[in-house]
Amino acid sequence: MIISYYYDSYGRVGGKILEQPGMSMRTIFEYNDENKLIAEHNQVANIESSEGAVETHVNYEYISFDEKGNWTKRIIHNVDVEKAPDMDEQTGEIVEGKPVTTKYDRIEVRKIKYYE
Repeated sequence: MIISYYYDSYGRVGGKILEQPGMSMRTIFEYNDENKLIAEHNQVANIESSEGAVETHVNYEYISFDEKGNWTKRIIHNVDVEKAPDMDEQTGEIVEGKPVTTKYDRIEVRKIKYYE
């Protein structure tokens, strides 16, 4: 497995590429003016074919912060789009099916311990 990171002009991780036999995943990160991660977009692809390709779009909504300004609670809004193969009813051939979209939210909480 090979993971490559690339950085934007502000020195933040702008994205990453993960490659392994038969599969690749590309991720792009988006930040706001306060340098907080607000979104990431993932594309997972089967290298041998377009079957089972998945796109994931994640948006972060920050709810609370500690006294040092680090987030302690955020909502993660996920949208997954899977391009599953389908079968043509007339020819019986495998064709690209309609995208299947799944949306879900979750809450992430973290506790940071600071040392003096």
